[in-house]
Amino acid sequence: MKECAVIMAGGPGTRFWPVARNSLAKQYLKIFGEKSLIQTAFERNSLAFGKENVFVCTNTEQTNSVINSIPIKKENFVIEPFRMDTAAAIGLSTEKIVQEFGDAVIAAVPSDHLIKDTEAYVRTIKKAVEIAKNSQDIVTIGIAPSYAATALGYIEIDNIISENAWRVKMFREKPNRETAEEYITSGKFFWNAGMFIYRAEVLLEAIKKFLPSHFEALEKIGKANFEKNVLEKEFAKMEKISIDYGVMEKASNVSIVKAEFDWDDVGSWNAFERVIETDEEKNTVKGIFSAIESSGNIVYADSGIVSCIGVKDMAIIKTSDAVLVCKKNDVEKVKELVKELEKKEETKKFV
Repeated sequence: MKECAVIMAGGPGTRFWPVARNSLAKQYLKIFGEKSLIQTAFERNSLAFGKENVFVCTNTEQTNSVINSIPIKKENFVIEPFRMDTAAAIGLSTEKIVQEFGDAVIAAVPSDHLIKDTEAYVRTIKKAVEIAKNSQDIVTIGIAPSYAATALGYIEIDNIISENAWRVKMFREKPNRETAEEYITSGKFFWNAGMFIYRAEVLLEAIKKFLPSHFEALEKIGKANFEKNVLEKEFAKMEKISIDYGVMEKASNVSIVKAEFDWDDVGSWNAFERVIETDEEKNTVKGIFSAIESSGNIVYADSGIVSCIGVKDMAIIKTSDAVLVCKKNDVEKVKELVKELEKKEETKKFV
């Protein structure tokens, strides 16, 4: 049975505006190191599955960004006609692989997470692959929580299957601080890393059960051999919903493997404080920065200089054509800001 990975690379990454734009999403930026997030995702999954068995799912807007980032052959592209959510993207990718290879074990993984320990990643994924191959389970990867995160979803574990693997009792949405602390104390919860490993036929059966309109559209797309007009017509009929909401939270055949690797979803500018060293005043800086009596700031400048006097606990992000200034505690609202920018002619060109 074929084993392969699908790197999900169609997200906009709007919470990293103004560096991330519609034309260049977070996963293609080299803001956390010398390589972009999609480059490192491609490398670790190539080690796990072989370069020829790594597929990338993206949309028409981002195809060139993928081509310019990683050495992937044309046949391994899954291109959405327009941006949808993960249920549609994973379903479409699964259907394409089934059309080419029949039933297969697939690891659908994000392109925009920071993982440094590649060898540990490969070990974890291979363990999940073995469980998926030899069962009817959809397997997810759980991250042992290191703090009471309120911006991440959680997964509650049930009975143990084997070492570092359990049945899943329930998916939990992003909690408030008090609830997150209760999760941590219980020792029965993992962060949801958004990674899913499954046999293609098992996932398609779950989609058929829980998202029948998706399944019907996928069947028609597959029978038409992904012909452009049929793909566009049927893809538009799918509900814009995540695989978590649409399938995983409803399915009973779900198990979880504990991640052996380090992990950060680098979901907003606050991630800089977790992955980049701070200076003596606890400023996290990438670029040229000069300040007096300023501390605890997140500063990014892709050109020029940022200077501050008496500024504390702020995020200051500078590009050649835009500047973002906000309190660090408000960086999650950047996504809302981008929606506002898109509403006006004079500002939407900066999105």
